[in-house]
Amino acid sequence: MDRVFLDANVLFSAAYRADSGLVALWRLTTSQLLTSAYALSEAERNLTREDQRRRLAALVRSCEIVPTPSLERLPSRVILPDNDQPILLAAVAAEATHLLTGDRTHFGRYYGQRLAGVLVLPPAEYLQQQPSDHEPSCRDRRRRTAGASGRPPAALSARSPESPLPSPRGRPPGCHGEDSQRAKSSSPRPDQGRGGCGWCGFGPKALGVSRWGRFVRERSRWRASSLLPCAL
Repeated sequence: MDRVFLDANVLFSAAYRADSGLVALWRLTTSQLLTSAYALSEAERNLTREDQRRRLAALVRSCEIVPTPSLERLPSRVILPDNDQPILLAAVAAEATHLLTGDRTHFGRYYGQRLAGVLVLPPAEYLQQQPSDHEPSCRDRRRRTAGASGRPPAALSARSPESPLPSPRGRPPGCHGEDSQRAKSSSPRPDQGRGGCGWCGFGPKALGVSRWGRFVRERSRWRASSLLPCAL
């Protein structure tokens, strides 16, 4: 479980509005929230309305209040103002895994870095790394339904690579239209041979074995299978 230390600005932002998105930190089941009396007093000092202070008190009840060390030194190559040093020192002394702060001016250069074992992050980035507990979207529900039934939903199957491509002229596959009639009429039948010119491309309608076969073979210059002119 993560031990997450909250800076004063995170406490302030979470209590400032009733619909603050940072309240999601308190709904995480895989994190233990920490803060210090120093950070709490700074957040409370900047909240001016009574309802804001009540929200802060309610949020802090589920946080572990850790002491602020006074004689500790900052890690090497870390430079912070005097009023920000107690925040990092308290997180290190409490063996926190994360320090969440919105102070980009002084802590922004250390985002994504571990300072004495404490990973410094903005709160929004930490929330993005957590597994989502929200309700599944409509698309997620359709995909789950498709997985259970063994067939893709209609909205997704249209973009599925396994779906058949549309036939020419916009007709769906398997439609018995003009193209299928042409294909059916142009295929030779067993009773057609060279006498009926079935192999010469004239088609079965005009080139069947009959007394008109020779006349059509000599005079006709178009295909009679589909009753449309076509250059030979």
